[in-house]
Amino acid sequence: MPGFSNPEGYERVMGRWSRKLAQPFMDFAGVADGERILDVGAGTGNLALGIAARFEHAEVAGIDQVAEFVAFANARAPGARARFQVGDAQALPFADASFDRALAMLCLNFVPDRDKAAAEMRRVTKPGGTAAACGWDFTGGMEMSRHFWDAALAVEPSAEPEHARHVPLAGKGQHAELWRGAGLAEVVEGVISVDLTFAGFDDLWRPYLEGATPTSRWLLGLGAEKIEAVAARLATSLLGGGPDGAFRLTGRAWAVRGVRRQ
Repeated sequence: MPGFSNPEGYERVMGRWSRKLAQPFMDFAGVADGERILDVGAGTGNLALGIAARFEHAEVAGIDQVAEFVAFANARAPGARARFQVGDAQALPFADASFDRALAMLCLNFVPDRDKAAAEMRRVTKPGGTAAACGWDFTGGMEMSRHFWDAALAVEPSAEPEHARHVPLAGKGQHAELWRGAGLAEVVEGVISVDLTFAGFDDLWRPYLEGATPTSRWLLGLGAEKIEAVAARLATSLLGGGPDGAFRLTGRAWAVRGVRRQ
């Protein structure tokens, strides 16, 4: 995924939640055992590896632009049923109609030409097969992001253009529109929600300080005083002024699926 280069850091910020999202996303996409499946923008491999673990006879190919993520995912892969390679979602290195399903989890908003990526996913899907995607609802339903940006903008109001709500495909209907534009049929949009559970404030906050995502790199650019101010506001928002301790947030994602007819 463009803008990412530290797979271990990504796992601590977001990867642990993408692992939880992967299971209901598989259900939404209709994944079945024995299928050949493509994971576009595979990142650290959480979706592809989840499919391989759950479906004994599935074969999964993962593709991502970031070589560090591909190496990390391959190091985690069980045997040959899930393998990863470097490649571009806008020019998938696979023949037409190669896969029963083409899936993209939490990645299409980072692709410069999303229309081309959607068309490529349709191209490599067999007639009658399914293409599906999902992305966090950054308009408010991904509560971790909402709390972070509320605190950040209170400290640095000029950062409004950086807010995650401006990320492409962040809101209702946007994935479905993309799928229809790619010529997919029977397009269905849905919502997937997962619990984000934290042992305490540092469990959420410390990963932001590793610079593993575009948001965390923006945070580190604020300087020490403003970083501390963001931390203080975020802690108050999450803990309500009470003592530190475990808490739970909701992570909501928009999902879409469609069928390739021809």
